[in-house]
Amino acid sequence: MYDVLLKRNREYSPPLEPFPYKMVWEGLVDTQKPPELISANMIGLLCVYSALFMRFAWMVQPRNYLFLASHATNETVQLYQFSRWAKTQG
Repeated sequence: MYDVLLKRNREYSPPLEPFPYKMVWEGLVDTQKPPELISANMIGLLCVYSALFMRFAWMVQPRNYLFLASHATNETVQLYQFSRWAKTQG
């Protein structure tokens, strides 16, 4: 079965999974919440996660621009959240 799938799909083409796009949406929704609820550990983890997957989306052939854009947007949102958290810390 696996060999048949490999022969049929010669090019890498990831499915359009909603997870990266949902993550961006949730990050945008979180910008309306009070900064006291922000977890610096989670923000840091999400920044590293998005940075790694941005690199993956850029390096894979053919390049996956939609995946890259979703993680770049998430990285931007998470850095904004981190700046909100830093301002509350003083």
